[in-house]
Amino acid sequence: MRFTFIHILFIFSGMLTFGCAGTKRLPEGKSLYTGAEVEFQDKAVRDRKKVQKSLEKLLAPEPNAAIFGMRPKLWLHNKIGELDKKKGFKHWLKTRLGEPPVFYEDVRVEQVNEQLEYRLVNHGFFDARVSPEIIDKKRETSVIYKVTPGKPYLIREIHYPDSNNILNRIIAAQKPAGVIKPGNRFDVEMMARERKRVEEVARDSGYYYFNGTHLIFDADSTVGDHEVDLFLRRKENIPPKAFQRFKISEIRIFPGYSSDTTKLGDPVKIDSMLYFIDPDEIRPRPVANAIKMGVGDFYSAEDEDITFSRLAGLGIFRYVNLNFEEDTVNRLLRARINLAPYKKKSVRLQLNAVSKSNNFVGPFLTLTFLNRNFLGGGEEFEISLNTGFEAQINSSQPGIFNAWEVGLNTALTVPRLIIPFHFNESDSKYDFETKFQVGGRSQRRVGYFDLISLDLSTGYLWNKKVIHRHHLFPVNINFFKLGQTSQEFRDLLEANPFMQSAYQDQFILGGRYSYFYNSKAIEGQLENNNNFYFNANFNTSGNVVNLLQQAITKSPENGEENTYNLLGAPYAQFTKFDFDFRYYYRIDAKHRLAARLIAGIGYPYGNSIEMPYTHQFAVGGSSSIRAFRPRSVGPGEYILPDSLMESNAFIDQTADIKLEMNFEYRFDLFGNFKGAVFVDAGNIWSLNVEETRPGGDFQFNRFWKQIAIGTGIGIRYDVDFLIVRLDVGTPVRIPYGPESDRWVIGDVAIDQKSWRKQNMIFNIAIGYPF
Repeated sequence: MRFTFIHILFIFSGMLTFGCAGTKRLPEGKSLYTGAEVEFQDKAVRDRKKVQKSLEKLLAPEPNAAIFGMRPKLWLHNKIGELDKKKGFKHWLKTRLGEPPVFYEDVRVEQVNEQLEYRLVNHGFFDARVSPEIIDKKRETSVIYKVTPGKPYLIREIHYPDSNNILNRIIAAQKPAGVIKPGNRFDVEMMARERKRVEEVARDSGYYYFNGTHLIFDADSTVGDHEVDLFLRRKENIPPKAFQRFKISEIRIFPGYSSDTTKLGDPVKIDSMLYFIDPDEIRPRPVANAIKMGVGDFYSAEDEDITFSRLAGLGIFRYVNLNFEEDTVNRLLRARINLAPYKKKSVRLQLNAVSKSNNFVGPFLTLTFLNRNFLGGGEEFEISLNTGFEAQINSSQPGIFNAWEVGLNTALTVPRLIIPFHFNESDSKYDFETKFQVGGRSQRRVGYFDLISLDLSTGYLWNKKVIHRHHLFPVNINFFKLGQTSQEFRDLLEANPFMQSAYQDQFILGGRYSYFYNSKAIEGQLENNNNFYFNANFNTSGNVVNLLQQAITKSPENGEENTYNLLGAPYAQFTKFDFDFRYYYRIDAKHRLAARLIAGIGYPYGNSIEMPYTHQFAVGGSSSIRAFRPRSVGPGEYILPDSLMESNAFIDQTADIKLEMNFEYRFDLFGNFKGAVFVDAGNIWSLNVEETRPGGDFQFNRFWKQIAIGTGIGIRYDVDFLIVRLDVGTPVRIPYGPESDRWVIGDVAIDQKSWRKQNMIFNIAIGYPF
């Protein structure tokens, strides 16, 4: 990196200024507290990192925020100094952006030490000792809490209550599924999870008032050398009804619930349930089918949760409430289900971000009309008009917008399965929907082509819990054709037969399946330290039609191209699989890590020699490898001519295989502003050797040498409902050229205009990249 002596001196002076600012204005006799750490003297402790994280949560107070040893917030606080008024811009700067010093004299070391030893006992280290070591250095003080854990106590046996009643027998029958196993280290958190598990078993078996806190574990640590026997028993003075088993005697449903009881209609009986007719004419059957509970059944918390989830999933109720009135004499529960509907019709305008496998479009603006009870049975009818664009700024490009898209879509979602055979949905633990979709969209690659597509699909959506979702569309028909094209683009198609095949007018006839997992969707787990997202997609096209045509017609309609047609146009035949895996780690309230891995492959065969353009992969752009222009990377080690890269020429590199990895360190700056440092890597490859793109085919012995890598920094303005993002990236490794010259990090010359023009890529987007 070409820095002058002045640059280096400026950076060094800045670091020295911020670093010393924390101690320069300290009051006499005070020392700046710079933090604490937990250090295990025995590194061989099993699950040491897990225990250490548990201990680190007890370290208090938090020291002043520091970045690379500098404390800008503390510096700002000290720089402003004392103020006469508790208002105004300076007061805002000092209190909102700055922070006062944290003094070591305010740290209660002995109290923290005692809490650490107590927490270690909870983790099974009964003989643990913690000794604090105070580190003083130039009016800065830190603390190292040195842990001598000793030998942990292990669980020898677990004893459950004797099977002298129904509840005890139910609990004993579930013992093999228990959280605690012999040989585990004694752990209070594990015992709490086991009590919670027993509570779930009991409440699913009719014990409505049972709670895990009604149980307690007794521990006997005298049974052996550092061994413990656990005894699960009831606590004393627990209300008797906690151990009574309840049945449901009545279910009443109020679908038009409001505080005005005069609006309630007369009830009708459906499946032994009383349904009070509402003025909005929501038919009883779809609501009744969503209720998992039944009259005469033992109460089940799982059935209650499924009922709540299904009713909320209908999408027609803004308020869902289940209440139970008890009859303790007869051990019966009367269920009352209160439902308040949404307004039947609504219009909304939404701004969001869309990241596709080909990275075609970024921010999206959607105008939607919604009818939540279209046919009176909870059917949702939706018409949406959407438009979006992809933007990336580079000084070698005269424009900002690379691609536009506008689309019109209609969808009808029915809250049940529509299938040609009988299936009892009410006995299932899944929520089912049937969806019909018809739509069309027009995509414009500025200066090159318009792509028009029409879509028709029918499928099924189901989930057991919100974290797991399945989408199966056995009917998925798409037709697309090129509209207006430029002469330059037509010349490109003429020169490249593979590209010409990808862009030809054609049908896509097949099906698709998608699976989604999102741990962030777990209620109450949004702030969990570890979160995962996974999406896998499987697409296929043309197989059924091709088999039928081969059986009926001996020879293809297009003899020269050896392909079959449908309604005068060819159809694509391929199989495609891709997945998107993401991991989010919350370091603390202000610092987070995010990582993503994307991989996919599409294989054309039979009626196709190339994957359709809309199903090919690409990398580069605002939600991909941000140090490279949109869709400009690859395939493989193929390099676009300089004349194309230096102009606004057509750049749209797509292929059959994709591998991409992204990593971000995200941190809070001030107010609603967030920062990020990122590294992106990946490439695409073709399955076939293409003369027009040499080096673009996938080979196991060299693909890893063709990975493009970029890095950069970003700033985001996050106000929950809207996130505006600016990321600046620069290449670190290019996938083309001699292998010895592909690392370009040593060529960085940020002070040179020519380097900035060619290598600094500015990305504007709505929403996070992943």
